[in-house]
Amino acid sequence: MKSYGCTVFLDADGAALESALSTRVLPDCIKPNIREISEWAGRPLEKYEDIISAARELLERGLKLVAVSMGNDGALFINQRQTVHAWGQTERIASTVGAGDAMMAGIVSAWAADPKNGAIQPDQPDALERIAKIATAFAITWLENSAYTEPVVEGKGEFLKKIDAAAGKVTVKRI
Repeated sequence: MKSYGCTVFLDADGAALESALSTRVLPDCIKPNIREISEWAGRPLEKYEDIISAARELLERGLKLVAVSMGNDGALFINQRQTVHAWGQTERIASTVGAGDAMMAGIVSAWAADPKNGAIQPDQPDALERIAKIATAFAITWLENSAYTEPVVEGKGEFLKKIDAAAGKVTVKRI
């Protein structure tokens, strides 16, 4: 896909993640959770510094963005220039199943919405914060409105209103 100029996003675990990260051509962005990146690194990653160090190993190999979801602790978003921590308040949790997938959907959406591919452009210093905020808002929206309890069959406008509302609950801090 990359040979055709496509941006490649990966949300995988276990052997699939290991295989994708052992190839010559790597994805542009990955979104492992804390367990998945610890397994890849072959060591427990218990502190933010440990997670950031493992992510930087991947960035040095050519990835452009590593987003590590950490459950109730939010997520770390790491690119070549900086690291941000994003987290948010949820009013209720319908289901945690699929929250990581929703976060990846938010990353893709934010990345695609920025015509300059803001996650990697050095002239856009707030791009990583924007991606973190949108991705976390997607995850919060999923957590609060999971299809497991409320089928999401509404129109695009209603969904975007929920994302906007969730974005107001997200805090993003540079590390």
